[in-house]
Amino acid sequence: MLTNIHAYNILILSDQAHVPYADWAIFIGGNFLKPFKTPRQQLVILRDRGLEINNGSKAMRALERETYYGLINGYKGLFLKRINGKLKDPEEYITGTQFEEIYNLYSFDRELRHLFIEYILLFESNIKSKISYRFTEQYKEPHAYLVMKNYSSDPKLLKDVLGTIATISNTISSRSKQGGRSPIKHYLDKHKSVPLWVLIHYMTLGNVNFFL
Repeated sequence: MLTNIHAYNILILSDQAHVPYADWAIFIGGNFLKPFKTPRQQLVILRDRGLEINNGSKAMRALERETYYGLINGYKGLFLKRINGKLKDPEEYITGTQFEEIYNLYSFDRELRHLFIEYILLFESNIKSKISYRFTEQYKEPHAYLVMKNYSSDPKLLKDVLGTIATISNTISSRSKQGGRSPIKHYLDKHKSVPLWVLIHYMTLGNVNFFL
């Protein structure tokens, strides 16, 4: 998104009125961006560069779903020809490279990222539970997490500790004003305080770090 459109010279060139598959280019600051290409046109380009595409319809659906940038530009590097260690210009795929190989690498990477995220979230939940348990075990007053002396006394961490307390206070304040069945609002209305084991799930790992 352009924050100051007057700082740019923008020229949209189009020889077709329909969207989204019009051929167009954008002129910004004296440089032309690459013209828009339909999935069918993208396949032609890939074939011209030596990529084998056995199922054109399936490949087009993949490009429509994942985008050329996300699928091809992100994973083509391993499959491009090199001369003396440098990518050949113009681009050319290693002989025998198939579209499915790039898509399979993309799919593997996506599944791997999802797996990492799953276990990172499990780790985060586990560490937050342990921190809230230990902190509450040691400091039993209702609003112990708002008391500065319950945190590290290291002067170097003073700013961070104050920031954490402010974040907690702001979280309680904002969540208590929300409608619906907010756990924070429920505990404030019924018990006049929010237990750390509830509150901690609204905090980042960076915030809870100062409970250690």
